[in-house]
Amino acid sequence: MKIIDSHVHFFDLAHGDYHWLKPETPPFWPDKQVINKSFTEHDLVLLNPLTIGGFVHIEAGYNNQAPWQEISWLEQSCQLPFRSIANINLTLPSNEFQQQIKKLITYPSVVGCRHILDQHALALLTNKQVKNNFGVLNQQSLNFEVQMHFSDHQAVNALQAVIINNPRINFIINHAGLPIAQEYNDSIVALWRQGLAIVAQQQNVAIKCSGWEMLERNYNENICKEIIEYCLTLFGANRVMISSNFPLTLFSHSYQDYWNMIIRTNIKNLQCLLHDNSQHWYSFT
Repeated sequence: MKIIDSHVHFFDLAHGDYHWLKPETPPFWPDKQVINKSFTEHDLVLLNPLTIGGFVHIEAGYNNQAPWQEISWLEQSCQLPFRSIANINLTLPSNEFQQQIKKLITYPSVVGCRHILDQHALALLTNKQVKNNFGVLNQQSLNFEVQMHFSDHQAVNALQAVIINNPRINFIINHAGLPIAQEYNDSIVALWRQGLAIVAQQQNVAIKCSGWEMLERNYNENICKEIIEYCLTLFGANRVMISSNFPLTLFSHSYQDYWNMIIRTNIKNLQCLLHDNSQHWYSFT
């Protein structure tokens, strides 16, 4: 089975910044040293019958002030088919934001950008400058990677307004909307389900299921299957992707073991979820 891994991060510690990987800066994960080293496409090793047909690189903090530098490094060093999601600061003044977008889209691999919303989602999504800058992304028909907790319904409603006002942007929800918390309980799951249901109505929204290890290192395949299948009921088989979040997967599983676990879930339409949908939503030729 051929996989397009739609959510990976590579690090070049010799040249990039990656301040978030340093032990003295957040997040203060006790096992951060597992990923505090350089990673490239050569680390995406799979054994038959699984093969890597390409990947989508999500910005990883190489240089947030000059995000095109990360793209330049990738395009010079990667041989596999890939698309890239660049870092962007949604709060930049309009002229500076437009200049950065114009520069980024000169790189062939760039299909979109990301500003991690997380706990600041409501403040950002209701900010006038941010909403103006989304208009620039809409003009360019770029993807926007949405990383936030969908259990926060005020933020979800603000996101829904942005989605409706920018129909030419493909909004790709990262990490299944982060449903897993330190205590996986019914109240959190219910809020997450309701939040996803709000935005699933919009056809320019897709979702990636990954990042399980970010909030719960000891997740299991049953939780993964439950979450993926709920996403399928909301979004349908053509708007759901399964990805890895490599190298953060290494907190819990080797790359091979991660995909073996996904295969064991025996979810329907795996070829679409592991390859075809990523090919479509990230404009692989």
